[in-house]
Amino acid sequence: MKQYNYKKLPYEQIEKIIVGDEDAMVALVRHYTPYIKRLSCGNQDTEDKIIARLMGAVLRFKMDYEPKPR
Repeated sequence: MKQYNYKKLPYEQIEKIIVGDEDAMVALVRHYTPYIKRLSCGNQDTEDKIIARLMGAVLRFKMDYEPKPR
C-alpha cells in the first residue's frame, strides 16, 4: 500500500478557520489548491465550485467547546 505524507494544517489554524478568520480561510484554500486543481481537471468553473463548497462546509462546522482565548 502506498503511503502519502501530506502536510497537515496546525490545530490553531483550524480553530481560526472555524470561527471565520479570513486570513486563515485563504491559507486553507491555498493549502488545498493543488488537490482542487487536480480534481477539477483544469476547469476554472469547477474549481470555483469546489472552493465554494469547501468554504461553506468549514463555516457550517461547529465545535463542541470554546476555543482557547488568545
